[in-house]
This record gives sequence, C-alpha cells and structure tokens, in this order.
Amino acid sequence: MIRKLVYIALVAVVAGSGHVAAQKTDVLFSNRFYGALSTGLGVYFLVEANNARSDGNEAYDLYQASGNSSLARELYEQSRQKDTKAAILLGLGVGTITYGIHMLMKGSSERLPDPKMDRGLVEVKGVKLDAGHDPVKGRTGLQLRRTF
Repeated sequence: MIRKLVYIALVAVVAGSGHVAAQKTDVLFSNRFYGALSTGLGVYFLVEANNARSDGNEAYDLYQASGNSSLARELYEQSRQKDTKAAILLGLGVGTITYGIHMLMKGSSERLPDPKMDRGLVEVKGVKLDAGHDPVKGRTGLQLRRTF
C-alpha cells in the first residue's frame, strides 16, 4: 500500500515539474520542499523501526518459549535480524528528521546556486588551487591551475 503511494507521489512530482527559471526558485528546488520530504521520510523510517522492533520482540518471546533447538536457533536469528533492522531504521529516521527540520528552518533563497564548478578552492590572481585526483598514482592531491 505504501509503495503504491510512493510511486504515485513520485509520478506526480515528475509530471508536475516544469521549466525552471534561472533567477527564480522552483518548488522542487526549495529548501522547504526538501525539508518536508525529509521529515516525512524520517517519520516513515521511525514507524518501520517500531514495526521491526515489535517483530523482533515477538520472535524473541517465541525463542524463549520454544523447546526445539533448531526452531530456537531460527527464531533467535530472526530476532537478531529484526533488532538490527530496527536499529538501522531508527538511526536513519532520526538523521532524516534532523536534516528535514534543518532544511525547514533554513528557509529558501531567491537565487539558484552558481552553476560554475570551475571555481577551485582558492583563486589568487588567476591561479586556482583545487583538490584533484591523479588517476595514474591513484591519489588525491592539490592542483594548481592558471586561467589564460
């Protein structure tokens, strides 16, 4: 059921997106949209973490009550997997809710970010200092570039 709603929402977002003006912020590029989306996703993660925790507790209770060793081993493994899933989803939920609240509090800017990726870390008198990858040595280092 929730997957169908997610697919419908995704199709609606893609279908509703239009041409983006260069100096104006669109709904899909606003911080409030991403904040609301992240907060909703975080709540979904917390609900799924609670469901996994409940399933894990049920499996652990059945493990304690079982008399068969092979069934006990299977229930114990299931309980461990559900508890691990619950812990991961709890961390994801808290993180995405925190990010969502940050984006909601940040507000929205009127301009889109600068599309130039050629700026470098520091530029002094036409010489740019940038972090770059050397494919031959397989290392990351600093690059000096001069624009003419």
